[in-house]
Order: sequence, then structure tokens, then C-alpha cells
Amino acid sequence: MKVIKNINNNISLCLDSRNNEVVAFGKGIGFTKPPYDVPLSKIDRTFYDVNEEQLAVLNRIPENVLEAAAEIVDLANEKMDNQFRENVVFTLADHIDFPFSATAKTSTSSCRSFTRCASFIPKNPRLENRH
Repeated sequence: MKVIKNINNNISLCLDSRNNEVVAFGKGIGFTKPPYDVPLSKIDRTFYDVNEEQLAVLNRIPENVLEAAAEIVDLANEKMDNQFRENVVFTLADHIDFPFSATAKTSTSSCRSFTRCASFIPKNPRLENRH
């Protein structure tokens, strides 16, 4: 797979063997200046048909939020027989990140309210034990 643009240290825009544009996630794949070939063994996850709005999400949202959204979608697909398209990860990440980015722009009391509300959400041991 050929990297044509790095989004961050672990996410790159690539071309696959058929010259289709694909967003690839993989530890450290964004360290090298493009263009370059990255071994498929270094790629953990790929997304096809990523539009400009979804690329903007990748540039704006912290990587840990993207990873959490991907795990949630994986778990939901596992439980619900693959009812969700892979690219829903970008929409979910945007929704997850919104309260955090909104509270960063407003007062700390909003953050305290969010934390208080979040404390009422039941914990899912299966998600907590995933690495």
C-alpha cells in the first residue's frame, strides 16, 4: 500500500493495489514522509470511500477518540450481525468528541456537569477489559 499523505503518526491516506484511495490506521505508519510503500502487516484497519467531511474529522479528533469509536463499532457489529458500515466510526467519533471540545470552549461547570452525567452510565466490563 502506498502512503500519499500522513494525517498523523498512526493514520495515513493511501492508495491500494488498485489505486483506490483508502485511509489506513497502523502504529507509526505516519512517521515517514510520503510517498512511500507501507507493508500491509503494519496496517491495523482500513476505510474506503472516505469523503472530505470524514477526512476533516480525522484531522480534528484525537486519535484515542477515533480508536474508541472503532472499538465500539466493532463490538456493535459483533453483537448485531454487522449492521453498521465501517465509516460510521467517523460520525461516532465526532459525536463522542463533541462534549469534550464544547466544554473546552465554555466554562468548567459544563465539564463538571458532563462528568456527573457520565457517572450514571453503567460500566461495561467487556469494554473495560479490552486492550
